[in-house]
Amino acid sequence: MSADRTPASRTLAAALRGLLFGAGFVCAVAGAVALLNCVQLRRADPLNSPLRLEAIRAAQSQPANADLVAEARRLDLLARRAFFSAQTLAEQAGRLLWIGAALILGAIAGARWLEPRVAPPPAPLPTPDVGEREARAARRAVAAYLALLIAGGAAAARTLRARPAGAPGDVAPPPTTNQPALPEDSALAEAWPSFRGHFGRGGRDRPAPTRWDVPTGRNVRWSIEVPRPGFSSPIFWNSRVFLTGADTSTAELYAFCADTGRLLWRHEARDVPGSPRTPPKTSEEVGLAAPTPTTDGLRVYAMFGTGDLIACDLEGRRLWARHLGSPKNPYGHSSSPIAVRGRLIVQFDDETGGRLLALDGATGRTIWETRRDVRPGWSTPVAAEHNGRLRIGVLAQPFFAVYDWADGRELWRVPELEAEIGTSPAFADGRWYAGNDNTRFVAADDVDGRVLWETDEDLPDVASPLVWRGLVVLAASSGIVTARDAATGEKLWSQEWEEGFYASPVAAGEAIYLLDRAGRARVVRAARQFELIAENPVGEECGATPALAGDRLYLRTRHRLIAIEEATTAPTAP
Repeated sequence: MSADRTPASRTLAAALRGLLFGAGFVCAVAGAVALLNCVQLRRADPLNSPLRLEAIRAAQSQPANADLVAEARRLDLLARRAFFSAQTLAEQAGRLLWIGAALILGAIAGARWLEPRVAPPPAPLPTPDVGEREARAARRAVAAYLALLIAGGAAAARTLRARPAGAPGDVAPPPTTNQPALPEDSALAEAWPSFRGHFGRGGRDRPAPTRWDVPTGRNVRWSIEVPRPGFSSPIFWNSRVFLTGADTSTAELYAFCADTGRLLWRHEARDVPGSPRTPPKTSEEVGLAAPTPTTDGLRVYAMFGTGDLIACDLEGRRLWARHLGSPKNPYGHSSSPIAVRGRLIVQFDDETGGRLLALDGATGRTIWETRRDVRPGWSTPVAAEHNGRLRIGVLAQPFFAVYDWADGRELWRVPELEAEIGTSPAFADGRWYAGNDNTRFVAADDVDGRVLWETDEDLPDVASPLVWRGLVVLAASSGIVTARDAATGEKLWSQEWEEGFYASPVAAGEAIYLLDRAGRARVVRAARQFELIAENPVGEECGATPALAGDRLYLRTRHRLIAIEEATTAPTAP
């Protein structure tokens, strides 16, 4: 059919042109709104309002003053409403931009399809000058529209990039009268509440046993079989040792009596909404219970390779549970959550990218979530406080980055860490330490991420670095242990053994503990020259990092949990 015989096609073409202009107008308005919303939120963030923060500080300093607490809650509620209104506006503007862009593309495609079927109405040809001016005006209009579209989309994405779902900020909301106070950091530092201890420090000043022999029972207070397998490390709080275990049918959190080894309770991670019926496949060296549990002194949290996360009170009663998604990881999920001042920090890196989450410890709801363009990894985040600022260090391929604990904003990053990342970062004396075998190991300044020194020699791929008494100790899977000067990176000593290390080195006083995969623990002095203090047989394969608490050392082997204590000549029956 010829073009002059298709009035329906001409009508449809006119409708498509109207749709094109209408969608363009909607996108332009949505982009402008998103941009203005982002600018307004950056100029006056309601959650960081001085009036709100001052009211919260006053309420926290005088929790018995009902008027102060009520005023703080009122201002906090208003700030939350304003913040989430801005978030909702950004969400809606971003959605309109996507819809408008899709309609524009569809209208353009339809118009191009109809073009040969519609006879254009006769019109006088423009003069060259007029045609050129019209073309320039059209190009400027298209460029301005595209710029507004891109700016609006970027503004909406930036506003939603780190989405708090609670009350972010350096100051927590006023305490409720029915919620007990969290223990002080000093009390947690004396225990061992997370993987590698409080804030991932990896050591404590109080000495611990340096000589034992598990097969003969020398200095073994007790030894007990763990009900289910796992590579999670033990943690300690309030005379209890917590651990996880899992197989393809059951995942559990355990609490053992620290004095006797008796199993006090076990809690099964079942009936978690969204949890897969069939657990993901994992390698034998990771399994489904690789993440180490953590506690804030009020609650204990455990994550499993299924993506299930549970929170219990100290008596084993469940408080909440969440499924964060089935990890798409070639070996299995092993990153451990860490409890930091009432929040639970979770690093979830898999084939879909990376997520760093802060959850409310009491309820499990998301406070903020930051998306990260990374590849699958097995590293655990580390919290550190320096110059009054609390930060989270996160290592993953291809970069190491530091985030603000308050709202999840990335503060800086160190790039060019291209390798499968299994180690976790470390922090001490204003410096971050991060790296992995097959890439490089760096020391970076906490303020701006400036690299102070780096090396690519004899690096670990599983065991995390220990920074202790001016040393950086690296235990590699090859069996080589290296000590470097923490400030300069100078190599101080290196020692090679037959077996490699999966367990991270830990320290107590002047002693550094190195537990190899075959089950032999070497104790060396924290000094600038190598000095072996003792070699202690454990008698079973070891991959978990030891825990230090009180006068004891707690070891998790392939099948058992063991308490080491000086002057104990025979195992104590649980």
